Amino acid sequence: MSGPLKIAVVGSGIGASHIQGFQEIPNLFEVKILCDVNVERAKSLAAKYGIPEVVGSFDEICRRPDVDVVDIVRRPISIWSR
Repeated sequence: MSGPLKIAVVGSGIGASHIQGFQEIPNLFEVKILCDVNVERAKSLAAKYGIPEVVGSFDEICRRPDVDVVDIVRRPISIWSR
């Protein structure tokens, strides 16, 4: 592996704590993209942590060849209730 793993975080609520954790080890992880259906909330969080890109579609994340890891950070009940 050359360079840090490129991370996409899905979920801008609880995801904030995951982003903090990834950013504490910059030689291993780089959060490239934040994804949330609430794009405005995601933009605010991305600005706070210096994440360069925000998207509102999980499908878009799945098609990205420049992402090594997708971190899905949702409460279990919110996933199963849809």
